[in-house]
Amino acid sequence: MTEIIFGLPAQCTFSAVSAPGLDGRWVGIPRDVLQSAGAKFKLSHAARWMALERYLPWWSRPVFGRGDTAPAGEFFMVLWEREEGAYGLALPLVDVNVRGILEGENGEWSVSVPKGDPLGDRATLLFVATGSDPLELIQWAIGKISERLGTFQLRTKKSVPQWVDYLGWCTWDAFYKEVTAEKVLAGLASFKSGGFSPRFLILDDGWQDVKDEQLWSLGTHPERFPQGLKPLVVKAKAEYGVKLFGVWHAFQGYWNGVHPEGELAGRYRLVLTENLAYNMPDPPKKRCLVHPDDAGRFYDDYYRVLRAEGVDMVKVDNQGSLDHFCTDGVPPTSTMRAYQYAMQEAALAHFHGESLHCMSHTTDAVYHSRSACVWRSSQDFFPADPKSHAAHVFDNAFNSIWAQNFALPDWDMFQTAHSAGAFHAAARAISGGPIYVSDKPGSHDFGLLAKLVVSDGRILRSNQTALPTRDTYFEDGRTVPRLTKITNFNTVQGWPSPIGVLGLFNCYYSETGADAVNGDYCAGNVPGLPAPRFALYHHTSNQVEIADRDVRFPIRLERLGYELITVSPMEEGVALFGLIDKFNGSRALESAHWISANELELVLLDGGRVGWAGERGILRATFNAASLEISSQGNLSWVLLPEGARVMLVLAFE
Repeated sequence: MTEIIFGLPAQCTFSAVSAPGLDGRWVGIPRDVLQSAGAKFKLSHAARWMALERYLPWWSRPVFGRGDTAPAGEFFMVLWEREEGAYGLALPLVDVNVRGILEGENGEWSVSVPKGDPLGDRATLLFVATGSDPLELIQWAIGKISERLGTFQLRTKKSVPQWVDYLGWCTWDAFYKEVTAEKVLAGLASFKSGGFSPRFLILDDGWQDVKDEQLWSLGTHPERFPQGLKPLVVKAKAEYGVKLFGVWHAFQGYWNGVHPEGELAGRYRLVLTENLAYNMPDPPKKRCLVHPDDAGRFYDDYYRVLRAEGVDMVKVDNQGSLDHFCTDGVPPTSTMRAYQYAMQEAALAHFHGESLHCMSHTTDAVYHSRSACVWRSSQDFFPADPKSHAAHVFDNAFNSIWAQNFALPDWDMFQTAHSAGAFHAAARAISGGPIYVSDKPGSHDFGLLAKLVVSDGRILRSNQTALPTRDTYFEDGRTVPRLTKITNFNTVQGWPSPIGVLGLFNCYYSETGADAVNGDYCAGNVPGLPAPRFALYHHTSNQVEIADRDVRFPIRLERLGYELITVSPMEEGVALFGLIDKFNGSRALESAHWISANELELVLLDGGRVGWAGERGILRATFNAASLEISSQGNLSWVLLPEGARVMLVLAFE
């Protein structure tokens, strides 16, 4: 195991942890090494690698390379394929009040610490490991880190908030900061005119009482929301079907903190920070932070006020920039811990944990996520930037390899009537995370919305997180013309095997416009499906292929092209697809049981077009004791059931 890293100073110490097929080591780094040039190392026997780069203080993205040469930047994770076929992993750690920074410079990897963090004699700031399966390796390593640090919980041990199971609306791209109560109601009325009601709402930036980009009070903007939030919340719920009303705020109160002369100045101890530029063309001259000793009281006060106004959830933004509010007397890592615990405890107390964390791609935020369970996993959706859309889907998928161990990745809002709306909607549908749109009033694609939800406004959300297929881990589908393949699956009570979903996306972008991609796929791209034979339902073409696991099919996708494939194992000669007009239709299958040798009973969350493929003939389909008309096209068969409630269908086969 010691060969996994080399080039570290001899005075570094290692302690080992292992499991069958997995080996890891904690690296203890002396203070004098950290204070000099940092602890440098190389990737042992690296053939190619993928790393997650913190390219902005609050966002990460995947970068790729070959050999052991490091690019410039800061990284949360480096995963590399070793020459003999196994995998190596390096993860920076947070040791009490010290954050390890994994970075590349002059072709070398190194570990350093941020300015202001106190150093003891030795800090364990790096975990390195090897294993035969990359995904298992990452999950095992982060599990061990959770056990060792004791400062955060794994996603699988947290409660998922209820808002993620409903399709929602966020006001940001609709109004940006110029939001008002009247505009919000106009937006809800616009949805309602098409027969659709977003079940949760996020009132984004623009509603707070601010001055000079700093929070003045705990109230609302005096001109835009003169009556406070309560009348809007009451009307949104009573007249437009909103179940959960959420509001946005920055981690520090507002973008530059709280105003040192405002109503909050006398209530909390404040920390004033001079101008610190951080990748911004026009950085603010001053920032002002509630002292971490008062963070618990600040968050408890704020969330109590919001709850009294009827607010049900919060979106907490700008978390990764907390470093830039800190001073020598208020060090960054301990301040982040104090703020994270204060905010999460207040969210549990006042909102039952209904929260969304945003701009939080930094290890000191992640390694203090005790209860925070939903986390934005990429840069924003940018409606006006045509080159951003393909990269947005790609980055979310690859960031999720790491992020899904800590929280449920949220792939961000999108607009349904946008030229890339279907591309984004298809990706969100299989992501396993929340789905919410940012449509402007009067600008909706209601047909696209219908593909995402059932009649009660719930989304068809897979219970796991979508991830790239293993054969794509080390290739950059943004710059190389190749398929980006993303998988997830849905379990069905009583059915022997999960049903897979395979998303094929063209995430390649060329300035010339010549960015079609060709590739191939097979049922075996979806891991963990035990059956040898499958039926593959293609959502965009409505075609079904029946094939063995490794039979490959060619496909060509044009710019922002996609295909969603339900990969359904053949069980007793039948493969189930669920609601075939939905993007993730197999998630609508609640249960499937053979009630006799040839009769199959299905329970679905809603009605619609229910499809299947069979290698045995269909005799009849029965709903409420009445026979249904069975339609067929090639290998696909379907019946139409009434929408509006849970349904039970019985299929009789030869």
